Amino acid sequence: MMALADEANSFPLFQESEPTSLLKTLGNAAYMTVYMLSRRSTELGTLIGKHIKPQNEPKFEVIRFTPEETDRIERNAWQAGSRIGKSAFYVSATAITVNEVIRDRKSAPPYLWFSIPHDQRRKGAAGHLVSNELSFLFFRLYADDLKTIGSAVQAMNSQIKQQVKKQIAHRYSDLLTVLRWIPLPIYEAMVDLASAGKMSSFGFSDLGTDRLNMVEFAGAKVVQVLHYPPVPSPPGFNVVVSKNNGELSFVWAYFDEVLSEDECARMKASFRALLLGVA
Repeated sequence: MMALADEANSFPLFQESEPTSLLKTLGNAAYMTVYMLSRRSTELGTLIGKHIKPQNEPKFEVIRFTPEETDRIERNAWQAGSRIGKSAFYVSATAITVNEVIRDRKSAPPYLWFSIPHDQRRKGAAGHLVSNELSFLFFRLYADDLKTIGSAVQAMNSQIKQQVKKQIAHRYSDLLTVLRWIPLPIYEAMVDLASAGKMSSFGFSDLGTDRLNMVEFAGAKVVQVLHYPPVPSPPGFNVVVSKNNGELSFVWAYFDEVLSEDECARMKASFRALLLGVA
């Protein structure tokens, strides 16, 4: 995760990737191909129907918290077991609210499946012109995991440990390297085969704490800093969170075909209650 180890300054949660040989890269790519094909995509829960193409521009819903509310949320995250950064707590609240909408639609998928970007930039290295050096971590939360935010966080913590041990982020990065050389039509066919029209249950990115903490820009007061995420479809629902000047901000991006106004309003109320511990 982008901000998974924001506060873990005493140890590296993810070791910095070292260059690998061609043979090792191909081996990692093969490993991740099997890993991705074995996720049983047809069973994952999603807010958008199979092969539905959104017709309108995406909508954006901004959910902001005051510094006092942010402090409360961060304490709740710690109590829920989100000890390595707060990302697992935020993602768990998102997953539970998504699952609630799916259940309200009289659907009962066995699990939600989603990926979270992990920044692999080397500390102190120069910037990248055509590559942002991102890899991904992958999570599967079953219905039992989604009963409480504590159980969801616990499930995510367990999967994080397993993926660190198996070097999933590094291996997936090698898969992406190999896919650069695959012709686009073949790549699209591979992705469709692996996903069966369901890429994930939702998208999520944690941008961590904005180190700039801007209060003024070009002589003008900075009132609000927001990051608007892209909205790939599927899944058609993407979330980005960041912290600026002591305030948490979540931006939800979605299409009309994915969420109705009523569903979005109910999700927002449930999401705030989960984070603030008043559910």
